[in-house]
Amino acid sequence: MEVTLNSKSYTLDAPITLSAFLEKMAISGEGIAVAVNNKVVPRSQWSSFMLEDGARLIIIKAVCGG
Repeated sequence: MEVTLNSKSYTLDAPITLSAFLEKMAISGEGIAVAVNNKVVPRSQWSSFMLEDGARLIIIKAVCGG
């Protein structure tokens, strides 16, 4: 199974939830939003949202300042 995170491809051995994938990639959930196939996935669904083969993830980080 292959997924793309911010334009970099990753091969996974088995289906995985969004939260487990973020943990595997050592990405903290603090201050980020995640879109899968151009749709934002609410944080409340991360632990049950299963990534599918070919999924395209984009992580958007909040920054302070202006």
